Amino acid sequence: MQETLTEAIASAGNPVRAERVTALGGKIALLKAGRGTTSVILLPGIGDTKESYAALLPMLAGEATLYVPDSRGFGESSVAFDSFSVTDVATDTVRLIEETDLKDVIIVGNSGMAASAVYTAAELPGRIRGIVLTGPFLRDQPTGWFITFLMKQLFRRPWGPVLWAAYYKSLHKSVLPDDLSGHAALLKKTLKSKARLTALGQMLFSSKEACELRIPEVKARVAVVMGTADPDFKDPIAEARWAAEVLKGELYLMDGVGHYPHRERPEEMAGIIRAML
Repeated sequence: MQETLTEAIASAGNPVRAERVTALGGKIALLKAGRGTTSVILLPGIGDTKESYAALLPMLAGEATLYVPDSRGFGESSVAFDSFSVTDVATDTVRLIEETDLKDVIIVGNSGMAASAVYTAAELPGRIRGIVLTGPFLRDQPTGWFITFLMKQLFRRPWGPVLWAAYYKSLHKSVLPDDLSGHAALLKKTLKSKARLTALGQMLFSSKEACELRIPEVKARVAVVMGTADPDFKDPIAEARWAAEVLKGELYLMDGVGHYPHRERPEEMAGIIRAML
C-alpha cells in the first residue's frame, strides 16, 4: 500500500519521500509530498493510516506541500509512547510544525483527529491558516451498544483486528473506494500487534474535552465536512451544524456519505481544501 501511494503521487511528476520524525517518546512515520508554499497536514482518523488519503493526495500534490503522518501507535509509527490520545496527536502535530518551521498551514483532520486539529490551531494561531474537519468528533459522545460491544472484543485477538476492519468498512456508505478491501486488510494486519491494539483502545477512549475547551481560541478559517449518513453519530447533521457554529466555520454536508468524506468523495474534498490554498 505504501508503494502504491507513493507511486500514485510520483506518477504526476510530484516529489514524494517517506520520513521519520522524532516525537516525545517515539518516532512518527511521515509521508512528505508535492510542491507549493502552502503546507497541508492531513491527519488520518483514529485507527486509520496515512494510506487513507491515497485518492486525495495526487489531486493536491501539484498545488501544496503535503505532510501525512501515521499517528503515534498506528501504521508505521512506533508504539514506544507512554500514552495515546487525540491531545497527544495534537502535541505531535505542534512539534512537527515548529521543528519544520512550517507557516501558512492547513490541517485536515478526520474523526477524532479533527479535535487534534482544533487543539493545534488554538496552540499555534500565527502558523495555521485553516482547518478542515471531516466526520469531526470535537466533544465526547455517548457510546452506543455496538461500540461498547466492539470495545470489549477489541483486545481479544484474533477477533479484535477482524472486528475493526469490518467496522471500518461499514463506515463507508455511498461510493465505495476501489482500495476499500485492501485498506481494511492493511488495518487488520497492522492491528495484529498487541501493542497497536492497546494504542487503538486508548485512543478510542481518550477524552476530547481538552480539545473542545480550546475551540474559542481558534482564529483560523474553518470548514466542517460531514456525511449525512455517517453512522458514528446519532444525528450527524446536527453535530456538524454545532461544530460549524461554535467554530464560526463553513458547513459542507455530503448527501449519503459516511464517516470518510475524503475517501468517498475525494474530488469534492480536494475542492474544499483548494478553497483555502
